Amino acid sequence: PRDTAKDEAILLAAGDLFMEHGYEAVSLDAVAQRAGVSKATIYARYDDKDALFAAVLRQECERAVSLDSFSPDPSQSVRD
Repeated sequence: PRDTAKDEAILLAAGDLFMEHGYEAVSLDAVAQRAGVSKATIYARYDDKDALFAAVLRQECERAVSLDSFSPDPSQSVRD
């Protein structure tokens, strides 16, 4: 089974580094070092830096917007 703590550490490290330095300046080596994992651990979860970046964005979007906000309120009409 995959270690969810490593998943979280990778996403946190990548998100922090992307915000601090920008996408182009961040290497997977730097993410691995900050997350305390090997680069092979990152590649076991993500195909490349683009996939990791997309996962960071997805996580941040899910944090910012709850899935409930996309469910209609049964007391309101669909038009509203």
